[in-house]
Amino acid sequence: MPMPGGLQNLSWNLSNFGRSSANNIDELLQLARDRARRLDDEQFIEKAIRSLVRKLKKNGQRNSVKDLIKAIQEGNKNSPCVVIPRSLDGRMQVAQRKIIPHLLFCQIWRWQDLKNHHELRSSSNCCYPSHQRPRDDTCINPYHYDRMAAAQVPPVLVPRVFPNPEDYLVAPNHDLQNLIPPSPENLLSEDLMSEDSDYPQSPMGSAISQQRFSHSPISSPYSQISETSRSSVIHFAGPSSEGDEGSRSPSTGTADSSEDNEDSGDMVAPAPKPQIPIEQGPTEVQYEEMETWCTIHYYELNSKQGQPFEGKSTTVKVDGSEQQTLPGARLCLGSIENSLRTNESKMARKQVHEGVELRYEGGRIQLRNTSPTSIFVQSTNMNQTHQLRHQTVIKIPSGHQAIIFNNTDFAKYLRQSVELGYEPVYKLKNFCVIRLSFVKGWGADYRRAHITSAPCWIEIHLNSPLQWLDRVLREMHKNWQSTMGSMS
Repeated sequence: MPMPGGLQNLSWNLSNFGRSSANNIDELLQLARDRARRLDDEQFIEKAIRSLVRKLKKNGQRNSVKDLIKAIQEGNKNSPCVVIPRSLDGRMQVAQRKIIPHLLFCQIWRWQDLKNHHELRSSSNCCYPSHQRPRDDTCINPYHYDRMAAAQVPPVLVPRVFPNPEDYLVAPNHDLQNLIPPSPENLLSEDLMSEDSDYPQSPMGSAISQQRFSHSPISSPYSQISETSRSSVIHFAGPSSEGDEGSRSPSTGTADSSEDNEDSGDMVAPAPKPQIPIEQGPTEVQYEEMETWCTIHYYELNSKQGQPFEGKSTTVKVDGSEQQTLPGARLCLGSIENSLRTNESKMARKQVHEGVELRYEGGRIQLRNTSPTSIFVQSTNMNQTHQLRHQTVIKIPSGHQAIIFNNTDFAKYLRQSVELGYEPVYKLKNFCVIRLSFVKGWGADYRRAHITSAPCWIEIHLNSPLQWLDRVLREMHKNWQSTMGSMS
């Protein structure tokens, strides 16, 4: 019995739609084969392409599939956006695997050797860039992204045999598991705030640098600091007549000659060591970029609140909103509850507003203060780079920005410290942790000597440098034990 005309046409349309989708999938898969030296997991790639085509057509974007094919064929950067709905965490599930859509499709059709999404930047003509949130859609057109030149971080060379190992390396008392647990999700602030640390349980005597930061990310944030204030200790005048803690002005900075080298911002050059024959070359410990580039902990006074936040997006925002935290991209402090919250913390939280923006790009972390009040930052990496004391706290006014971490500089300090021994390398853990207080400062010029007295603050752990440091320490420990064993 023949089908009614309407049903027959519907059947033909569905069949035609199926054939069209299959043809699109085959064509996109062939384009992937043409652009790759080899497809390591062709079955997974085919499933990802099939899922993408299904999403596009389900959302009534049948022309988008054609736009995507044409963009890939022509390598056209001026092609239209090809968008898919953004999930809550910005990921897409394919064959039981969670993937970042624009990263995967850039790997499939443009750069097979792409390591992570931090290497990508949206082009100026893209209307739905992946890093701009909140948005309901994200563009996956691989020709709407530019690949940034990755910062070249040379490996650290750890000697296999140590000259004078008794002097070079004291047997470590530290449990490396406490420094870096196996997964970044469990990075603990407690170890980094232990008695070994320069932070907050010991008096800091830190000062607040009050210079105005440039709006331009190109110029150095310290371009307006005089040479006299580039000392290991910066002295400041007392409170202003208004009594506003955030409005102090610095007096002439002078170096405290009583300070020893340990408190100075300068790295100490390694003492020359006697040469001994080394049969084996040094061990190379490579830097590896992690997908979760930072983990942020939120504190009120000395109490940690809420769950650790994992930063995965190139741009991470921390603000005072009461909206739901956006996984990987936005930490909303207003949504974190605390039944024992003090009035001081309540008042400080009300002034966070738009908070801060952290942008990780090219091995550098740029911090922008988007709140209406000043913020206070303690970054050992930034202080060392600009020859300030490690404990110095920098005041960043509203609307200003600064580079608070540079991986190239950290790599240099790590290579230098390996020459000095285990303890100097271990102390570099403080370079990988950045502390930031909203509204209220702390240090020698304040009644709050330690950041644990600040009403509203965050601690940012930089996971890739911490993991690299951990691997260097383990390699040093292993090689040192081997050297000691061969001498016994």
